Amino acid sequence: MKLYRYMSVREFDKYYRGDTIVGKRSYNARTNSEGVCFLGENVNAMEAYKFLNGIVTEQILVEFEVLDDTLITEAWGVYANPYPTTWLNEIMTVKEMNMPFYNKALLKAKRIAFAKREEEAYIGHDFYEKGNLMHWVDIPKDSVWFSVAL
Repeated sequence: MKLYRYMSVREFDKYYRGDTIVGKRSYNARTNSEGVCFLGENVNAMEAYKFLNGIVTEQILVEFEVLDDTLITEAWGVYANPYPTTWLNEIMTVKEMNMPFYNKALLKAKRIAFAKREEEAYIGHDFYEKGNLMHWVDIPKDSVWFSVAL
């Protein structure tokens, strides 16, 4: 199973150095998500930024391989539909995966995607509107310098 998470470079650095990332959020409105939220394989993670804009950081997108799924729970979130069929604000429900915490024993980072920061392509936060401007980079096996290079 694969999971995807948008995160800051700081969060990835903490994970990569071996820290445990603990989820501190529990939502009571319009969702049943708790802890750390991930997208599953049911969602195109790169396209998901269109409805996650303003909620997540767009610094990096990480693809994880699940090593231990005992802590994963299925949840759902409600978001603004980026492709409404009417002029009204439409909402959509998205299946999410939650964990109270994660670390290298539970999830193995396989690939990371960065937004290309080209002036003509990166306008505000809508860097997807002109096509897929993110690119995947494989994470080097056992590299102590990878997170420093970020």
